Amino acid sequence: MYLTRFERATFPFGGERSNPTELQVLNFVTLKLMSYFQILIIVYISFLIINTLLKIKTYPNAGQAILFSVIFLILGYVWDAYCVSHGDWTFSNSHILGIWIGGLPLEEYLFFVIVPYGCISVYKIVNEKFIK
Repeated sequence: MYLTRFERATFPFGGERSNPTELQVLNFVTLKLMSYFQILIIVYISFLIINTLLKIKTYPNAGQAILFSVIFLILGYVWDAYCVSHGDWTFSNSHILGIWIGGLPLEEYLFFVIVPYGCISVYKIVNEKFIK
């Protein structure tokens, strides 16, 4: 994908001489137009709709849903807290709600629950609809 000289200079990947991939441009544009929270909600609602239409039960019962969510929250928090405290990554205040809990934005906690839910959903959909 070709960008003008001005677009390359303001684009966050690679610098003056690089041309970003289409995926990098899509990610850049998506983050400019939508907040982290909006993206997470769209992903979550999409999986809820797909699971409902295909009659897929991601977690067998509420107890397992809570157990897995707590496990992913703990693992995700430890990982993120470590990386943020060491400066490995940060969160742009312009793309988050501004609600911070334990040094991480609220959206990150939602990420710890929604992404595993989506991964397990994809596994169950592929396993039940395509492999069996």
